[in-house]
Amino acid sequence: LGANGRELAKQWTWAKSCELVAGVYRLAMVEEKPTVSMIIPVYNKPDSDLIRAVVSCQQQTLKPDRIIIVNDGSNNEYNFIKGYKGVEYISQSNSGVANARNNGIAHTSSKYICCLDSDDWIEPTFLEKCIKELEANRSIGIVYTGLRTHNSDGSSIISQWPNAFNPD
Repeated sequence: LGANGRELAKQWTWAKSCELVAGVYRLAMVEEKPTVSMIIPVYNKPDSDLIRAVVSCQQQTLKPDRIIIVNDGSNNEYNFIKGYKGVEYISQSNSGVANARNNGIAHTSSKYICCLDSDDWIEPTFLEKCIKELEANRSIGIVYTGLRTHNSDGSSIISQWPNAFNPD
């Protein structure tokens, strides 16, 4: 090391380094109520699809802190949704579902994010079950569940996709 580097290194004592690491651990151990935002991008879907998606979010046993609808340049402005309690609405020019999701995510600071397509819906315990797993094991960064597919005749089945995750 050069002379400046040696002088700078003297400021980093073992005790100071340990205190900084301990501070990081203290912050990591803070118990906080898990917050979750639902991000729903929509593009030219029927009103009924969007309503079903929003209502499924509102009926969660673990309530989301925010439900953010991102209109990705649809012909429909979905003005009716602006009257739904707890729903935020963002409109953008059409730039694709990934950009719409990212725009919604940029508008929240929740600990957890759940993206839901506007023509899908989730069962009432979905967030509760997912957040429970994330909170129980902080080394997990993402959770997923099986999917229930619904057929036009009204029947439904649990899909075989996705398979169980193999951490190896």
